[in-house]
Amino acid sequence: MDLQRLPLAQTWKRHFELVPKNEQLDKVPHLFLRATDPNESKDVRRQTIFADQDAMILAGDGFGSIQLLHSPTNLGGNFLCPGNKLVALVGSGELSGAVLIDEVSLLNDYREIEVPQFVEIRECSTADEIKALSVQNDDTLDCSGCMLLLPFFRSVLLNADSLDPIKLILAIIEAMNASDFDQAMYEYAVELCYFLWCIANDKVEGTKTVLRLDDNDVLSYQMSRQNQCISRPTQQGHQAGISDNGTFRQLSAAISMQSEETREANNLRRQEIRLSMEREEQKRDKFQKLHISTQNMILNASSTDGDRRAQELSPHAKSFYTKDSEGLADQDLKYSLDLISQENTSFAHGTVQCLRIGNYLYSDSVTPNNFSFFSFNEQSAGTSNNERQLIIHLTQSHSQGQTISTKDLRKLTKQFLLVPHNFESFQTQLKIFSAANECLFGERAATTIGLNWLLNQVNGNLKQVLKQQMSSDPTFAAQLAYAVDIRIQEFLKDCKQASDRSEVDERVVNFRDMVNDIRFQRFSMSLPPSFVFTSKDESQDIDTNGRGGDGGRDRKRPRGAGGGDEDNRIHNTNQVDEFKMRPNEDWRKDFCGRCIDDRVRWDKNSLMCPRWFTNGYCFDNCKNKASHVPASQVPADKKREYSEYLKKVRGEN
Repeated sequence: MDLQRLPLAQTWKRHFELVPKNEQLDKVPHLFLRATDPNESKDVRRQTIFADQDAMILAGDGFGSIQLLHSPTNLGGNFLCPGNKLVALVGSGELSGAVLIDEVSLLNDYREIEVPQFVEIRECSTADEIKALSVQNDDTLDCSGCMLLLPFFRSVLLNADSLDPIKLILAIIEAMNASDFDQAMYEYAVELCYFLWCIANDKVEGTKTVLRLDDNDVLSYQMSRQNQCISRPTQQGHQAGISDNGTFRQLSAAISMQSEETREANNLRRQEIRLSMEREEQKRDKFQKLHISTQNMILNASSTDGDRRAQELSPHAKSFYTKDSEGLADQDLKYSLDLISQENTSFAHGTVQCLRIGNYLYSDSVTPNNFSFFSFNEQSAGTSNNERQLIIHLTQSHSQGQTISTKDLRKLTKQFLLVPHNFESFQTQLKIFSAANECLFGERAATTIGLNWLLNQVNGNLKQVLKQQMSSDPTFAAQLAYAVDIRIQEFLKDCKQASDRSEVDERVVNFRDMVNDIRFQRFSMSLPPSFVFTSKDESQDIDTNGRGGDGGRDRKRPRGAGGGDEDNRIHNTNQVDEFKMRPNEDWRKDFCGRCIDDRVRWDKNSLMCPRWFTNGYCFDNCKNKASHVPASQVPADKKREYSEYLKKVRGEN
């Protein structure tokens, strides 16, 4: 198109309104989306974006705001500096400044960015509502570091007179509500809103631009483009005066942009300092470096109410994971056990190493190790060599078929595992293991509560029964300890896999059924092949790697050791009567983790939330919040299906 045929405009905003092909381009939004599609090669994208000087590019600035780059062109290189020189103008008023664009940041690829559902974005009427949206679905966005603006939306963004991406989303929603878009135009609007949301939430890095006042090619293009499109304030006068006036205006714009550049550089420096401090803090926090599934396991296990996962670690666990080395973490765990009256505790340094990297579960399904009942015991001053006790016998084969002895393997793994052989040793290890759970998960965690309850039973009603059983069967203490251990392991596995804490069945670690089996003398547990009888002499060789206690005074037991749980609940003040809990029912005991596979589907993306309908409250970031409706909005078929689900939970059918 011949630019000289366009009427000169007073401002760049008016110039883009006068471009004759605007209406024609609005009919092909799919071509604009393809121009920045990350599936296209970067060469193709660069050629498409910089092919039309009347185009406008939307990009982030790296600080949560947008920048509009218009009149893009590729000045190319020269003999001494070959390559691409990507240039665009900035400014929608009478004057504009020219900047060099960094190609890497402009054409960077972003894949599968999780975004909110667009129906939720479109329902928002304020900036705060958009900022409060959470990602609770499978909607994702693939994009480049920029978008090519359709003329219609270019006008919307320019008229909004804002660089805030959230405000621009509201402007686009308003334009959509006032217009009748076809499918292609609607899809473009959706992608544009998603891209602006990603800029506001730092999901897309900013496009880097540089002001070059010493580049004659850039300045020449700026002046040429300005003269072709924008009229001068006065059409008559001395040519030298006009030239001087144009130079002065150019210099003024350049100085203004340079000041803005300096301000942004200062902001960037402040951000770098803040990030540097955060990185130093993160280097110390080993928990943040664990795999996301392991973090999920520990926080779910640290839950204080059995309904949602803890927001942070217990105080003891937080101290354990922020120590600079395993040696300091070893001492910290020992000290934490001392604080809750568990002096003279013994555990291997290898156990600490495993816990620090998140290895709580068995490495071998038939061999207890890592975070195990058998990993914690009381330091012993020595026992008779004639006494026999049960220890775990581990063997491992070389590739040549040679067998490593138990003693050598202990030295390699730096772990030792001691099995109780009588009532006193079982009682002591149970007490220490309960304290270890309190240190790592908190005193209000399900495992800690269950183990403390079991310890009370062992010290009370079960004491004589257990002494009798263990005296007659030398493996009974091992069977009981192994039964406790595998229940803790199964509970941690469920915590690791659960997407919501309410899906974890806490009955695994309440130990009531096991206590009843012991009372009625019907308890039996098959030990795996790794359990064998061996002499005390061998066990003493294994025990030399343990941690010893230093004695000490009784210390006061600290309170509030559970993981933090910030309460952002929302309440259902209009429940369906037949969905409510009965007077004798308890949410945590009777509903959490029950009949998960039988839950009723609300729509294609969510289920009927049991917390909302039966317990009467939930949280504002629940993944099933679409079902958070009053009783009057629950369809009859959903009421019928949910009533059948409650019967299954209560065991009534």
